Amino acid sequence: MSDQQAGGVCGGGGSGRDVRLSGETCDGGASSDASTSGTSVANPRKVGRAAAGVGDLHSSVDPADIKTAGERREGTCPTASQSGEGLDDGRGDELWIKTSPKVRKLQRVLYRKAKAEPRWRFYSLYGELYRQDILSDALDQVIENGGVPGMDGFEVETLAKDPRVREAWLLALAEELRTKTYRPSPVLRVYIWKDQARTKRRALGIPTVKDRVVQSAAAIVLQPIWEADFHDHSYAYRPKRRTHQAMDAVRAALLSGKVEVVDADLSSYFDLIPHRELLRLVAKRVSDGSMLRLIKAWLRAPIVEEDRKTGRRKVQPNRGGTPQGGVISPLLANLYLNDLDHAVNEKCEQKPTMVRYADDLLILGKPGQGAGLQTRLQRWLEARKLKLNEEKTRLVDTREEGIASGGVKIVQNRRFENHLVIS
Repeated sequence: MSDQQAGGVCGGGGSGRDVRLSGETCDGGASSDASTSGTSVANPRKVGRAAAGVGDLHSSVDPADIKTAGERREGTCPTASQSGEGLDDGRGDELWIKTSPKVRKLQRVLYRKAKAEPRWRFYSLYGELYRQDILSDALDQVIENGGVPGMDGFEVETLAKDPRVREAWLLALAEELRTKTYRPSPVLRVYIWKDQARTKRRALGIPTVKDRVVQSAAAIVLQPIWEADFHDHSYAYRPKRRTHQAMDAVRAALLSGKVEVVDADLSSYFDLIPHRELLRLVAKRVSDGSMLRLIKAWLRAPIVEEDRKTGRRKVQPNRGGTPQGGVISPLLANLYLNDLDHAVNEKCEQKPTMVRYADDLLILGKPGQGAGLQTRLQRWLEARKLKLNEEKTRLVDTREEGIASGGVKIVQNRRFENHLVIS
């Protein structure tokens, strides 16, 4: 595993060429009669649904159980990408945000190009955000998710009830994006219970409905690009990947003799991701300045929190992290640890196997390798301003005890080599 920190705005020297996509809107101008803000009062009974509504990112939850988040225009598809180069064509299952066939065509183009050209940087992506078909798909996903309102109190049900209100709202939002007058709102912080015993709370950042729609649109465009780069042993918040597949990979590594396991948990991972380093990783694939500024604005959006004693709201700056509850947060969180996935699985001389599910990860090595792998993991994380949860991280010899991950416990029978017991 390399201890050199990855990064660099130019993405490996910037020698790759750029892809330009059309920035035209699909349906022409936007109506100015509809406002994209709202005045609906938040329903307190929905606070408990915050995690399900806008995406609880705790790694013990399978993404399948979370509700997150005409012809194509000329100029949208770069000619070079029509060759379909790459390991596959990106069809498979739907990405974590469901999209219509027209939008899927664009996503396949982006995926194929990114897969065929690992150092290619994409520009003019921002113009895709105000395509009516992409915004409509994004809104459909937000409506399906439901969830609590953001700090403006606007409820997504307002847009689900009346098609005319929906159409006018989308046109007004498209116009804000086209004219670059859209500005992210502060994020509302709420708390949910972290455990059944109700001893610990987890903070969620709830964006407004408008911000969730635009984040969903950005994820629709960006995920196919980064999906081409993500390692096969990263399993959370990705298409065609589930917890049981992660456990299959763990079992295969154990059966190959990698019986020492670093069972690692990152401490407050989503809260600690440094903005500058994350944006450098984004810029390795995206050179569109408008898209980069938009992602930066989401990351830096102030946090609004209600004082439990006085009921007054206070606003505080967000200097680090990507809020759990933001639609685009799972994608950015996977991106920040992607270098670790590749470093352990492909560049480490001991040839261990690392299986990661969001911020939970297992590194499996041969007997005698575990302690060294844990030390190098900690050094890698500290170089990137992250840290291990020392209470939950442990070194396990599976010949002596089991490991539990994804709700499944795996033990290896000492009397019978290469025999696993699943309980």
